[in-house]
Amino acid sequence: MLWLKSIKKRGQAEGQLEAQLKSAQFKTQVEELKSQRRTQIAALLQDDGKLQQALKSPEVPKEWKAVLQESKNDPKALDKFLEQQAQELPNQARNEIRTRKQQKEKELRTRSRNSSLQTGITSLLLAIGYITVGWTGLRSMGILRFGRRKN
Repeated sequence: MLWLKSIKKRGQAEGQLEAQLKSAQFKTQVEELKSQRRTQIAALLQDDGKLQQALKSPEVPKEWKAVLQESKNDPKALDKFLEQQAQELPNQARNEIRTRKQQKEKELRTRSRNSSLQTGITSLLLAIGYITVGWTGLRSMGILRFGRRKN
C-alpha cells in the first residue's frame, strides 16, 4: 500500500508542476528571473575588474563564462542564453521529479527487501526454537532415545 501512495503522490507532483508551468504566475517569475540575471550580467560587463574576476572564479559555471565572454562582443548572445535557460526550466523541474521518483522507488525496494529478509530470518529462528523445544520435550518424555532402547 505504501508504494501505491507514493505513486499517487508522484502523479500529483507531476500534475501540479504542469499546472504551474502553464500559469501566468510562473511565466512572470521566469521573466523576473531573466531580468535579474540580465541586470547582474550587465553590471559585470560594465566593470572589467569584476568581469575578469568572474571569469577566473571556479564557482562560475563554464557556460556562464562563455556567455560573459560572448556578451562583450554580441549583446544578443545574453538574450539568447537567458531565453534558452528559461525554456530549459520546465525540463529541469521534470527531471528533478523523475530523479526523486527513482530515488524513492529505490528506497522502497530496499526497505521491502530488508523487511522480507528480516521476516525470513525471524521465521527461521522461531522454527529452530520450536524444533528445539519439541525435540527436548519428546526426549524428556522418553519417546526419542537414540542409541538405547527403552525397556
